[in-house]
Amino acid sequence: MGTKEPVSHDAYFINKQIKHEEKILTQSTNVQRLRSEREYCFFDIDGTVHKCRPHFHHEDYFTRFDTYVDKAEKSYAADGLPPHASNTKPSVFCKYDYTQFHKLGPLEMHNAFQKSHIVLTNCPGELCAFDEKGLSQVLTLDKVTSIQDYSCTTDSESDSSDSEQDGSHEPKRSIPKTCQGRFQEVLENAVLGVKGKILNALDLPLLKDYIQIPSLSTDHYSWIQAKGEHLWPLSTPYPTGDMRWALAGTADTLTFCHIDCNGLSTGVQILCGAKVWFILHKENSLSAEHIESYIGENFQLDYMPESSDYDVEAVYLRPGDMLLMRPNTPHLVYGPEHTICKGFHFHTTGTMPEAATGTMHTFVLHEYLTNTQHTVSHIIVLRMLTVYYNTLVEGRKADDEFHIPDISTWKGLLSLMSVCNLAIMGNVLDFRTYLGQNQTPEEVIGDIQQQLIERFDCNNIPYTERIWFSYGRGMALVILEAINECCVIQESGSNDIVASLPMRHLARQMVALKAYKLKAESANLPGAAHCFSPSLQVQLECLSACTPELHEYFRWPEKIDLDTSSISFPVNTNYVVSWRKSLSSWQEGKGC
Repeated sequence: MGTKEPVSHDAYFINKQIKHEEKILTQSTNVQRLRSEREYCFFDIDGTVHKCRPHFHHEDYFTRFDTYVDKAEKSYAADGLPPHASNTKPSVFCKYDYTQFHKLGPLEMHNAFQKSHIVLTNCPGELCAFDEKGLSQVLTLDKVTSIQDYSCTTDSESDSSDSEQDGSHEPKRSIPKTCQGRFQEVLENAVLGVKGKILNALDLPLLKDYIQIPSLSTDHYSWIQAKGEHLWPLSTPYPTGDMRWALAGTADTLTFCHIDCNGLSTGVQILCGAKVWFILHKENSLSAEHIESYIGENFQLDYMPESSDYDVEAVYLRPGDMLLMRPNTPHLVYGPEHTICKGFHFHTTGTMPEAATGTMHTFVLHEYLTNTQHTVSHIIVLRMLTVYYNTLVEGRKADDEFHIPDISTWKGLLSLMSVCNLAIMGNVLDFRTYLGQNQTPEEVIGDIQQQLIERFDCNNIPYTERIWFSYGRGMALVILEAINECCVIQESGSNDIVASLPMRHLARQMVALKAYKLKAESANLPGAAHCFSPSLQVQLECLSACTPELHEYFRWPEKIDLDTSSISFPVNTNYVVSWRKSLSSWQEGKGC
């Protein structure tokens, strides 16, 4: 055998750091900014008009931005106002004064959020200016952070030539580059006005717990309530760094269409400046549950095709306004002024069916459809399931019952099943399942790492978390079994009983996920790093072995008798639910 060179651990880690280091933000005294020939008018939630004239770095930004603005203006009511500012047309937004909203009571707040996105006005909290003092509330100015630089050129010219060759008419797309820079540089470029760069700092986690709407935050409630229950430790703090964050950007930042990751709902409060929030929605054609809803030819992320069946509504958010956005919502955000926001992600029991759909969409499409991921969201779902289990199966009283699904209704039952299915598929939907131990998404898997995955299923999920996944999967399967035995589900207006719906719905989601992945790969959309159709198939087949019934449905999808091209039920589905016995009575009868 030949001699081997000694291993230099320092060199290894330095090389690894350099390999994945982002581009350094460069200073420039010759920055091109183009003034829009068009003056845009946007309306706040009270109907007041706000005019702006962007100065983007690249001409294609105007072209693509116009496609969204034009689409939004087409949805204006006959009085020339957007739906939220007019009384003649339904809107995707609902306005409440902050104090008025909290007077509704928790159940009414949950019901309101299930129906629409909410804009709260006159929110508490100290407003600030876009200056050294204001920015320092978010991050120390000399700290290095990730900053999007909109002035940088990209390889979009190759994209343009590709579109010409295939005969399409898609516009050229300039893309901001994510760089490493001092937070101070955001302020320095803001001071330069239209002579400075457009910069957007997005990676600004807030370590202080920032909850504005605790009655909607089932995730936070469950995290606290699950402490010390079952396998959950007492000492683990709520993941504030993932769920609470800030945004700071100079004027004319533009984040094109995406949905927020892991099926999370989002709250954003404007502290200074403004944001124009565009919501894409549709009432006809493919629903958001369909596996082709985000990969069809009628949907594009960075411009609005003329053939698109989406409608667009935009609201201008002012200092003191807060937007509460439902999960799985395609949206675009424009910042007409230098802006500081604080934000938070959350889960609400009543929107968990949409959260499950959004989780699967962002798993399959990942960077094409969303801008980050939070693996801790899977743990949050497991803790929510624990609280549901304690209350519904073990019969314990909940401190805040409005966080528990009302399983006397179809919507409540579907919320419970959605959380159960997310827990059961926790490993499948976790990006780390497809990485070898200590492998980063950017790295090629090593031979030993690959062998450990194939022989022992050793992936990049820590051992403790895998135990939590396994335990949560067991609780969820118990709940689905209990629903199947205790619950009578009937078609609305019919006496026909819908048999085995919980397990058929789970199998439907698994089959849909498999088909979705194949379609995404055929469209060159890779999704979760190192997750390919064969590896996903392996995970799904292992999961199907949990119960004979699930295995049969997954192996013969025609027996599912549900639409396997959709991840969930259509919005207008309304089964009638009744119960032979409660879940806790069923559990007592089994002697558990």
